[in-house]
Amino acid sequence: DLGQGSEAIRILGIRWLPNGAASLNVGKDGKIQADTKQDNDRKVAGEGHIDEGDESTGDDELRDEDDPKNEDEQGAAGAESRTEANEDQNIEEGLEAEEGDFVNLEVGFSYRAKTKKSGNGLVTKTKNAHLFMAFYLPGGIKFPVWVELRGMIVISSFVQSSIDAALAEYVAPKSLTLDLKDMMMGDDFKKDTSSRGVIVVRIKRGRDFKEGDSGMLGFGQGSSDAYVAVGWAKFGKPLWSTRVIIDDMKPVWEETTFILVGPEELNAGERLRVQLWDSDRISADDDLGQCEVSLDELMTNSRSKGKMWDRTDNFQALGNSDVMPGTLDWSVGYYAKTRIQPEQIQKQQVEPEINDLQELKDKVSEDAERKLREAARGDETHEELSQQKAQDLKVREDAMVIATPPLRQYPTGILAIQIHNITGVEFEKISKSQTTPDEGEDMEGGHDDLPSPYCTIMLNQQKIFQTRTKPKNAKPFFNAGTERLIRDWKTTEIIISVRDSRVHENDPLLGIIYLPLGKVLEQRCQVVESYPLAGGIGYGRARVSMVFRSVELQAPKEILGWDYGTLQITGPITSDDIAAELNGLRIKLRTSINRGKMYHSSGDGERWTGKHDRVVQLGVRKRYCSCLVFEFRKNSLGLDKTPAFGILWLKEIPDEEDVAVQVPIWRADKENLKRGEMNVVHDLGEQLGSLRVPLKFHRGVSAVHRKLASKSPNLHDVFEVLDTARDNLDVPAEAAKHLGDAESDTDSSDDGDEEPANVNDGKGGPLKQIKNYQMHSDELHRKHRGLMQWKGARTAEYLKTKAEHGKNHLMDSFQHSSREPDIETEV
Repeated sequence: DLGQGSEAIRILGIRWLPNGAASLNVGKDGKIQADTKQDNDRKVAGEGHIDEGDESTGDDELRDEDDPKNEDEQGAAGAESRTEANEDQNIEEGLEAEEGDFVNLEVGFSYRAKTKKSGNGLVTKTKNAHLFMAFYLPGGIKFPVWVELRGMIVISSFVQSSIDAALAEYVAPKSLTLDLKDMMMGDDFKKDTSSRGVIVVRIKRGRDFKEGDSGMLGFGQGSSDAYVAVGWAKFGKPLWSTRVIIDDMKPVWEETTFILVGPEELNAGERLRVQLWDSDRISADDDLGQCEVSLDELMTNSRSKGKMWDRTDNFQALGNSDVMPGTLDWSVGYYAKTRIQPEQIQKQQVEPEINDLQELKDKVSEDAERKLREAARGDETHEELSQQKAQDLKVREDAMVIATPPLRQYPTGILAIQIHNITGVEFEKISKSQTTPDEGEDMEGGHDDLPSPYCTIMLNQQKIFQTRTKPKNAKPFFNAGTERLIRDWKTTEIIISVRDSRVHENDPLLGIIYLPLGKVLEQRCQVVESYPLAGGIGYGRARVSMVFRSVELQAPKEILGWDYGTLQITGPITSDDIAAELNGLRIKLRTSINRGKMYHSSGDGERWTGKHDRVVQLGVRKRYCSCLVFEFRKNSLGLDKTPAFGILWLKEIPDEEDVAVQVPIWRADKENLKRGEMNVVHDLGEQLGSLRVPLKFHRGVSAVHRKLASKSPNLHDVFEVLDTARDNLDVPAEAAKHLGDAESDTDSSDDGDEEPANVNDGKGGPLKQIKNYQMHSDELHRKHRGLMQWKGARTAEYLKTKAEHGKNHLMDSFQHSSREPDIETEV
């Protein structure tokens, strides 16, 4: 890590260089071409495929569309010609339109460290430019090295070579392009998202594909443990994958994902790749075929622009056009960001004299003509004027959109969040041995032990992004962030946690920031604020910016929910047509991580309730690829077979709504239960009646998820952050339930019947004080109090955590797994 400190570099001189080739084009061979005008579909920097005069938003609903065959053939032919044309223009479009002119400057600078006046501590050293390096010895032992930069010379050859390699990026003939307009205006936050839209992919089913695993010793029928991964063809890395369906040659997934489209994909002329894999426990997964479609076709074809395009594609071999056995049924659609809406123009106060879109266009046209009036040069005037109008229109639209609340009729959109910097980072003083800063010494830390902070971002209680670590830094600058699709901005929660990367400790929390988007974006789509860190072992204020832009997608509310949640059976399960052979049997309910029981009760009709009429709650993760299984059981002890079962797929249940669903009950045999809980199918043999089930899906983790935290480091961090938020932040009652644990009056096979005694009165003898400490130990330990105020105890806890995670990782290596991407980082 390289830190400048508080001593500025010194500018020795600035020289204005000729424009040279800055305004010329670069050919496909990389050489400078003559100044020839070429048509470019990208009049605005960062945009692509702008249709002139296209004000429509297309079909806004996520639905399937069947078109005549002749339109399919015409669309395929048009896409092929467009693809060939785009391949020849990729270089030119890479130099997309920039607003304003280029200015070439040669800048000379030097650096000299500040003379130390007092103190020789780490805080004093960080005022000068410095390097922090970490060498890793055999066994993963970290050996940190601090290098203070006294000047640009007299440094070890290793460090000098690293500096030379970095500075070479800014030495002629290479150059660094700076947007002077943004620099002079002082805005370092985004006014729009980099992503231009979203591709919606729905994977349905696979048929007749190659067997991944042959029969035993070559005899018998082969099978596959199939899953589908979605990503970009040139990028190669999978961005999402379905669940693995074990030992089934007719998999039915019915899963949906969202893939953001940004300038990198547009400039690269990417193709969307959908690939079928066979999951293996030990060896590498087998490639069973793939399908591709060009991004340009998805963005421009009438079958996929603003609507879902049902497709059935043959699998092809990776890297060539050879056809592989099997087909894939799937749907795909492209949804762009919404243009400015009439209600946004009416609400905005940026230019209050403008009342509708036509007035905005007229004003942009008038201003653009005035700007270019003195530069009229015959035929070039029209082209420059057209580009100037497009650029000015986008700037004014962005300013108006971000100054108004998000569109409620378009709840789905793209959120760009960026963590700029943290000021005043210091540790809470919990020990009398901790020193205070010397008089007159400029430092944010309360003592000479500086933190090494890094930040993580959680979206709807799932960790999605992590910054780099800034070693020994009391005022770190990150300027890092991510862009993600938000299913519903009104119910989305963002939590930023700041941790200290300490050696041989579990990265304690310096503090957290809780950002419910429904409240944060209540007045405008773009915010930039400084938020205090709360609930950890330190202090500080983090500067964070966010901008939200809706997309032209109006999806059903059932798919706008959270992935983690708790399913609650809100009343007795009843039936009017259940088979007589199932009367009196108990029902076992289970998800992929939890199970519960309901018992037959006497009365009018057939009904089942929880034990002692307690509410049954079941934890859910990966809700959109999970189901709730109902199994009828006879015996409470010993081997118990399932005579009948029912399946409810949770993708059909909306969040936070009381619903009653009819679940068909099927006679169980050797195969149909296994197929039913892995495949989304609606006919599983002989039906024995149905159940009426009242239920509610509560979004967010609860107590029933805690047993998973010991096996998942990421989920453990999520619980630690949520506990901190619940104990230290003043959150609304509606939001607080998403941060708390499940209610105590629940019934599941994982929970006992005893209720914890109330020992939180601070009174009583030693035994009661011990119980009180145990009850609040997590909160105390998070703040390095109680037992964890000593370094030895924290190191022991670190070693214990590492051992548990290592054991769980070893066990997971023998399980079937799909190709899910890791948490996004800066590197």
